[in-house]
Amino acid sequence: GNSGNSGNANSNEWDKTKTFNFYKAACDKITSTGAAGHTRKEWQEIAALNLGSASSMLKPIIQSFMKTEDQAKEAVSDKGSDDAKRRMAPCGADISYVKSATKKDLSNGNYQITIVMNDENTPKKGSKGVAAMATGILYMEDVEETVKNDSTVSKVVKSLDKAEIVYKAYTIVAEMTKDGKFVSITHTTSGDISASVTVKLLGNISGDGTLNFTSKWYNFKY
Repeated sequence: GNSGNSGNANSNEWDKTKTFNFYKAACDKITSTGAAGHTRKEWQEIAALNLGSASSMLKPIIQSFMKTEDQAKEAVSDKGSDDAKRRMAPCGADISYVKSATKKDLSNGNYQITIVMNDENTPKKGSKGVAAMATGILYMEDVEETVKNDSTVSKVVKSLDKAEIVYKAYTIVAEMTKDGKFVSITHTTSGDISASVTVKLLGNISGDGTLNFTSKWYNFKY
């Protein structure tokens, strides 16, 4: 067919699958071969916590699962290293979990790729949605494990009776070159927590909160 003239027109009409696959191929190259060195930094914050009289008691416990931006350290990985593979943003989601994937042409000649995931309630490790894209989110199975086995926590919390975290609009924004190399990646999401816990001395407490998560990859060296 005569595709010579349609190249430019089509380049702005990438569909979700084409855009996602362009991003995925670049991620997979790094997670499998360490094709680029990079720096990673990620942190979390408690944006709101409404657990009534137990809020002040439970906030430090929740905070212990998290690093603030000030506490977060840069993790620098060399090209070709195991660290570069391990610390890179994975891209293993099934396309059915992806709400949208769009490409924008930047004035410097690069692309801005934006991927937004469907909202997801309490993803399990190893599942094919947000968990397959993220490195810095909180998993309820880790929280449950800690409540059972961490003596500091179990002094305060007798049991976690119900806990959910809904990740809302997990968003990835990446600047990429046209030949599929990364300049930078930022992941952001907020998680809406609802929990029912039995706290020693206070009994059963139900409440909710919002946690914000940020992960960044930058200084890519191919």
